[in-house]
Amino acid sequence: MVRLTILGDVDLRADDGTLIGSVLSQPRRFALLVYLALEGGGGGVQRERLLGVFWPDLPQEKARQSLRTALHFLRRSLGKDAVVGHGDLLALDAGQVACDAAELRAALAADDAEEALRLYDGDLLPGFYLDGGPVEFERWLDDVRRELRREAAAASWSLAEAREEAGNFAAAGAWARKAAALSTDDEAAVRRAIELLGRVGDRAGALATYDELARRLADEFDSSPSARTEEAVAIIRQADATHASTAVPSAGSAGSAGSPSAGNGAAGNGSAGHGAAAPAAESWKDGPGAIGASSSPDSDGGAPRKKRPLRALASSAVSILLVVAFYSLWGLDRVDPAWTAPVDLRPVIQVETIRDFSPDGAAADLAGALTMELAARLGQIDGIAVVPVTTADSASSSGNPTPTYLIRGGLLRSDSTARVTAMLLDAASGATLQRLSAERPLTDPAATVDQLVEILGLEVRREVGKAVADFNRRAVARDARSLQLVRAGLRDMEVADSLRAAGAVEAARLAFVTADSQLARAAEAAPRWPEPSVQRAELALHRLWLHLVPARNPDSLDATIDEGLRHAEAALAIAPDDPAALELAGTLHHWRWLTGAGAGEGGRDTRIEAGRRAEDYFRRATTIDPGFARSWSLLSSIQEANGEFGAANLSAGRAYRADAYLENVHNVLVRLFTTSLEIGDYAGAGEWCGEIRRRSVNTLLHGYCRLELLAWAPKLDGVDADSVDAIIAGSVPEGPGADQMRAMLEMMGAVVLARGGHRDRALALIERSRRIPGDDLTALQYEAWARFVLGDHDAAAALLARALAEHPVKAARLVKSRRFEGLRDKGRIGGLSDGSRWAAAQVPTSQ
Repeated sequence: MVRLTILGDVDLRADDGTLIGSVLSQPRRFALLVYLALEGGGGGVQRERLLGVFWPDLPQEKARQSLRTALHFLRRSLGKDAVVGHGDLLALDAGQVACDAAELRAALAADDAEEALRLYDGDLLPGFYLDGGPVEFERWLDDVRRELRREAAAASWSLAEAREEAGNFAAAGAWARKAAALSTDDEAAVRRAIELLGRVGDRAGALATYDELARRLADEFDSSPSARTEEAVAIIRQADATHASTAVPSAGSAGSAGSPSAGNGAAGNGSAGHGAAAPAAESWKDGPGAIGASSSPDSDGGAPRKKRPLRALASSAVSILLVVAFYSLWGLDRVDPAWTAPVDLRPVIQVETIRDFSPDGAAADLAGALTMELAARLGQIDGIAVVPVTTADSASSSGNPTPTYLIRGGLLRSDSTARVTAMLLDAASGATLQRLSAERPLTDPAATVDQLVEILGLEVRREVGKAVADFNRRAVARDARSLQLVRAGLRDMEVADSLRAAGAVEAARLAFVTADSQLARAAEAAPRWPEPSVQRAELALHRLWLHLVPARNPDSLDATIDEGLRHAEAALAIAPDDPAALELAGTLHHWRWLTGAGAGEGGRDTRIEAGRRAEDYFRRATTIDPGFARSWSLLSSIQEANGEFGAANLSAGRAYRADAYLENVHNVLVRLFTTSLEIGDYAGAGEWCGEIRRRSVNTLLHGYCRLELLAWAPKLDGVDADSVDAIIAGSVPEGPGADQMRAMLEMMGAVVLARGGHRDRALALIERSRRIPGDDLTALQYEAWARFVLGDHDAAAALLARALAEHPVKAARLVKSRRFEGLRDKGRIGGLSDGSRWAAAQVPTSQ
């Protein structure tokens, strides 16, 4: 019989213990198996219902074909009779597939609370996420997860009350604590546990449960327990003080198998109940801080309790009134405390040994190599610590830092591919932050490992970056409500960015408006916290891209830059040394310098001033915190644009090392590559090109750096038109803009062919590229280079002069480029620029 485990863990094994990795590695088909296990118990699930849950967006026939394919896969993997059909109904054969969650439901239906709690080993499918899956399944999963947790809490209560009635107070207290741990979002249920623990004499347990409730309410909601809860705790404290030397009744019998065992003797004040043990069949994954929602007959009317601004500091009414009066008088002349800088949190990642899910265990060596390489690659990143690799069941070695994040995954190998699925977990809570997956052809095992590690490493670094940012945000938040609003605004901003990237510009505009309104409300809720204003400035920066496509709108660009600067300055008025606010102010000035927004006719001085101010802000930000990668990156872009290639290379290197969470990695890599060429470090440029190609397979950047290397090569042998054509063809993805990308690469290819002596072919590429509208400056600079290599110096100088005339800010750096040394030596371009340090800029491809 196949055993499906989905409570507290995810596992699927044959009756001989063999892991069925083929199903686990197919998330949608695994989700279908889970749905059938839980919904098919009443005779089966209608096919139409399955189509609506798993393939709602497909045409009817395609959806039915997808269902047939999935069912065939499950039957082939689990047994031909594992999924049975009765007319239009589908179900799992209980004799072929056993599921712990289905057994839990059966135990609950039979009122067998002990068996139910033996089966409830944690939340349903913890952290499971169906990437790109339908919302219908996600909603169903959330509903069933809450239902099972609520029913497990109710079962715990029934056992606690039964043990109390039987006089087994230690067991009653243990089950009450479990019920409270499963009811963390229901204060009435937690209060009920506190009262029971007080009645059975486990006053220490009652106070510990109260302290955990108070801590969670304060941390997550800036609130405090209700008056009823405070009253219950006050009674327990009074009894604790009055009867400190009085022993509670004996624990009584241990109860039946699976019930909580007796207490472990005197503890604290000598009460035997203080040491009550957990259930004997202890396999609980959920601690006191587990997240869940439950209801209880002991409710406060069913409506959410309003948050109270002042946490009660004493249980008596007189003390509360005195405290309120004191704080009211003290607050007459008091403002919110000054801004506090975020904590310096260095994430610690532990990579657990990646499991081999292949049926024959053939990928064990590949999984081991993947584990070690992923840990080694992450360990090379500044700002991230990696502890030694462990198995999922082993503890960290003594002396190592406590991990904040875990990476847990499995590898499935077929004849031609290797697929890895991994989860990034919060080490403290066990919550899944992200589910990651990657698949690559299995031709060269070393190359396959490298590619899989690259994909996983990028995603891990990005997700850890988000988690660290949120941790810092939470650590210094001034108000719980404003923290929730900031988080909501950031989620809306991500949605807006996704819509913009997909070309849904109007929908993106609306999403940005929604995000900004959330952040504005956050700023009102916490006027002494700079974060909402910082994020509003960030949002303005994201909105700038809306004004560049489909056509640039200078007025809208200028207005959006002004708006962002107002928010950045508002943050700096609260926290003058906030490096994030300084960086954003610099970035927005940088945009004005790049685009000329607001400069108007003859506004060169305005752009120069914007560039100077941007540089000043970036230097201040990196002085305060050298880890601000974007500041280093944009500072390097200013230096490169001004022809300071050595300084730009150093700053870009700082950006790359500081960019632990890969916020701007492609821009930085391109700048490291181009400045290495300009300073004559051809070997270094080759290494950076390799890094670009590794991260940008089959993209424009992949071909760009290969052609650029060939164009700069000290010696150029064996390059012909066919090899150049092959590079171009393999670097232009299909889709919008493909013709323009191809034209740019062809103009670069013309430089390579000109250097290789293929004059006619180079001229043909130039003429063909000219017929495609595109980036005029890019075309002009590469054509000028090709003409110069071909010996047509007059044409090259004329093209550079045209570039500087049409793009006076962006093209001036070309005057200092090593590509045109020959023209400078001959005095052909000396008069094309005034040599001002602020005469140049370069528009980035992304921010």
